[in-house]
Amino acid sequence: MKKIYLLSLLMALVVGLSVYFFADSLQQQALEQNLVVKGNVVLAARFIPANTAITPDMVYLADWPVEAINQLAARKLDEVVGAITQLPIEANEQVFTTRVQKRGEAAEGRLSYVLEPGFRAITVAVDEISGVAGNITKGDYVDLVVTMRNAEIEEDNDVSFLIVENLLVLATGKKAVASTEAAAPQDYFSVTLSASPEDAIKINYASRAGIRLILRPVLDETITGETWYPTVFPDTTTAPAAG
Repeated sequence: MKKIYLLSLLMALVVGLSVYFFADSLQQQALEQNLVVKGNVVLAARFIPANTAITPDMVYLADWPVEAINQLAARKLDEVVGAITQLPIEANEQVFTTRVQKRGEAAEGRLSYVLEPGFRAITVAVDEISGVAGNITKGDYVDLVVTMRNAEIEEDNDVSFLIVENLLVLATGKKAVASTEAAAPQDYFSVTLSASPEDAIKINYASRAGIRLILRPVLDETITGETWYPTVFPDTTTAPAAG
C-alpha cells in the first residue's frame, strides 16, 4: 500500500512539474512576443510595373518586426506616393526607396525624371563664344539668338533675332550628374535645354545657322518678345547713279 501511495505521489509530482514547466514556457513565449519591437513599413498592394507613377491605392502600411524590415524600405507612404518606379515591385513586397524616384530628382543620371511634363530635352553644340565662355551651369536660364534669313522680318537680308527665351539648362557636357555638391568647372561643348516641343523644333531648325546662347540673370523672367537687328537695311533695289 505504501509503495502504491508513494508511486502515485511521485507521478502526481512529475505531472505537476510538467504542467508547471509547460505553463511557464507558454508564459515566457508570450512575454518574448510582447517584447518584439515593431515598426511601420510600406508594402505594395499589388504588382507595380516599372515606370509607373505610384498612387495611394498601390501601397499600404504594415506593422512588421523591425528586424524583418529592410533598411532601404520606405517607412512612410509619402516617401513613395507620387514617385515613379524604376524597377518592378511584386505584391506585398517591401517598397525600397532605391527603386522609386520622384519627379524633379535626377535618378542615376536619368534626365527624363528631371523634365517637367510637356517639355523635352534638346542639346545644342556650343564653343567658347556661343557658350558664354563656359560660364553656363546646370540650373541657369538662357535665351537663344540666331543670325539667319527670317521671311517674317526681312526677306532679302540676314537678321539676328531671339528664337526662344528663358530656357532652363538641364546639363552642360555629356552627362547630367545628380549631385548636391558643387562640382569643379569643366569644359563642355554642348548644352542640354528644357524646351516645349514647338520650341525644340525651332531650335533644331536654327541650329543649321549656328545658335548663340545668352545667359540670363538669376530670377530674371522678363520676356523681350520679337526683337531683331538690324531693323533698317540699305535699299539694294536702287541702281547706282551713272557717273
